[in-house]
Amino acid sequence: MFDKLKKSFEEFVELIKGNRITEKDVINYFETNKYELLETDLSLEVIDHIESTMIEKVRSGQFDKVDDRKSAVILALRNSISEMFPEPINIENAIMDNNIPFIITFLGIC
Repeated sequence: MFDKLKKSFEEFVELIKGNRITEKDVINYFETNKYELLETDLSLEVIDHIESTMIEKVRSGQFDKVDDRKSAVILALRNSISEMFPEPINIENAIMDNNIPFIITFLGIC
C-alpha cells in the first residue's frame, strides 16, 4: 500500500533535487500526480496541504540555500505531513483538570 506513495514522493524528491525548480514545476507535479496520490489513500486535504507547503518553500528559496537538497526536501515533506496530525493529549492530565466524566474506549483490530 505504501509502495505507491513512496514511489510518488521519491519522484517528487528527484524533481526538486535536480535543477532549479519553480513554483510552476511543483504545481504541475501535483496536478499530474493527484489521482495517483489519492489512490494511495491520501485525502485531498493532505495533498493540498503538502502542495501548498512545498510551493511556499520553493517561493522562499529554501531549497536553493542548502547543499544537500534531497535531505531538505525529504525533511520538508516529513514536516508537512506531520503538521496534519494533532498534538497528542495526556489523558491523565485531561481527566484530572476537568471535573466531568470521561468515557474511554479501547479498540483493537485482529
